[in-house]
Amino acid sequence: MQFESRVAIAGMRLKSTPEDVRSLPLTSTGIVIDGAAVAIADTGETCTAVTAEATDFGIVVFQHVGKSGKTTDAEAEAYIKGDTLPIMTQGRIWVKPNEAIVARGKAAKVYVNASTGTLGKTATGNTELLGAFWDVPTNADGLAIVNLG
Repeated sequence: MQFESRVAIAGMRLKSTPEDVRSLPLTSTGIVIDGAAVAIADTGETCTAVTAEATDFGIVVFQHVGKSGKTTDAEAEAYIKGDTLPIMTQGRIWVKPNEAIVARGKAAKVYVNASTGTLGKTATGNTELLGAFWDVPTNADGLAIVNLG
């Protein structure tokens, strides 16, 4: 048996207050994985995969149940249309950013890539996740913590 040294996994939330996690049904086709950004509908009652037009976002919280699909490589479970996702809109959560994160604090803004639903630090071509900032830089596993304001 090998020792597993990972500290966290994408979508794992950290104990924080205040915290808001909503259960929202996914209404778009395709797959969504733990720790990915999703777009929240104007009504606040559903979510979709991220689009270029989206302005309100949340991040999928890791949990062991509720996933009806698989990732494209069939290696992991994923959410698909009709599944109800746990979406964090306020609090602290581990994510796998699309680039290395070094800066932290309120000036270290978080941006959503509309084509992949991943998060990063680059503003160009991406949409700001309002009120969010990088709380902990990228670790050895390529994970970082986002603080959702």
